Amino acid sequence: MYENLLRPILFKLPPEKAQSFADFFLKRQLIWEVYHSFLKTSDPRLQISYTNNQNLPSPLGFAAGYDKDCEFLTSLLLLGFGYVIGGTIVNSPRYGNEKPRIARNIKEESLINALGFPSKGKTYVTNLLEKYQKTLPKRSNLGKIMLSISGLDHEDLLSCHSDIQPYTDFLEINISSPNTSNIKIFQEQDNLSKLLNSLNKQKPLFLKLAPYTSNEEKELVFSLIKTAISCGIDGFTISNTKPTTDERLAVGKGGMSGKPLLTQTIQMIKEIRSEFGYEFLINGCGGISNAYDLLSVLDAGANTGQLLTSFIYKGPNVANNINRTLIQLIEKTGSENITELVQEYPNLDKL
Repeated sequence: MYENLLRPILFKLPPEKAQSFADFFLKRQLIWEVYHSFLKTSDPRLQISYTNNQNLPSPLGFAAGYDKDCEFLTSLLLLGFGYVIGGTIVNSPRYGNEKPRIARNIKEESLINALGFPSKGKTYVTNLLEKYQKTLPKRSNLGKIMLSISGLDHEDLLSCHSDIQPYTDFLEINISSPNTSNIKIFQEQDNLSKLLNSLNKQKPLFLKLAPYTSNEEKELVFSLIKTAISCGIDGFTISNTKPTTDERLAVGKGGMSGKPLLTQTIQMIKEIRSEFGYEFLINGCGGISNAYDLLSVLDAGANTGQLLTSFIYKGPNVANNINRTLIQLIEKTGSENITELVQEYPNLDKL
C-alpha cells in the first residue's frame, strides 16, 4: 500500500516536506504500538550477540540521519529494528546547509543529501532522552538505542560525548559526513588519536567511516582504522554516504545513499576484515533494502546491517518484511538461527 499508493503522493512533495509529513505520524507512538502488536517476526532465532554483553533482537539496524533530534526513537524500534540510531547530535542548534539539500533518484532508489548536520542541539535532545529513559521498562522487549554524535572541533565533540553518553546503549562518532567540512580534522591520525584517547568510554563506541573509491582514499581509511583499534574502539560503521555532485542541491554536491552502494559496502567490509581481522564489530551501512542484501553484508563479515534510504522508498514495513523473510529462510534451510543462515547464504536460493 505504501509503495503503490502513499509513496507516489509523498514524492510529489519536496523531500524534506515529505519527511515532515511522515514524522508527524512517527510521533504518534500509539499507532506503532498497535502495529507492533500484530508483528509476527519477534523470534529468538534472529537474536544476535553484540557488545557489552547485550543482545539484539535482530541484526537489522536503522541508520543515523533520519531521526536527527531523537523525537521518535520508540516508534522506530516498534517497527522491528534490532537497534535504532538517533542523530547525528551536535552541541549547538544548527540550520545546516541551504535548501534544497535533498534530491531523489527514484529509478535507482537512492537519495543525495547535503543536509550539513541540521540539529535542534544537544540540550533539546537530552531533554527528550530524559523522558525516553523513563519508558525503559515498557520497551524492554524492543531493540537497543545507539546515538550518533559529532563536533566541529575537539572540545565540541568531547562535550557532546560526555553529555550524550548516559542516555544510550552504544555511541557512534560521525567523522565522515561529506557535507560538513569542519569534521575532516578528525580524519587525520593525530587528531583522531587525541580525540579517542580523551573520551571517557563508559559505553561501546563505534566510528563511522567514509567510503573509499581509490587507493589513496583506501589508505586513509585503513590508517584511521589502525589508529582507532590502537585506541580501543569497539567497532566501525562501514560506511557513510558517497560524495557526489548534483546541480539540484543548493551547494551543488552531497552524499549518495541507497541501492547503488550495496556492492561498494560489501567490498569494503571484505577488505577491512581481510586486513584487520575480526577483533572488532562492523555495522554494514549502504544499499540494504531486503533480506538478501542484509545477508550479503553479514556474509561479507559485518555483525549487523543498517538501512535508511530503503525506509523512505519501501515504507515503515521494511524491517518487518526483512525479519519475516529471514525467519522463512531459517526454516527453509533447516538452520537453527540467523548465524547458521548466514553460513548457508552463498548457496541460498531465493524464496
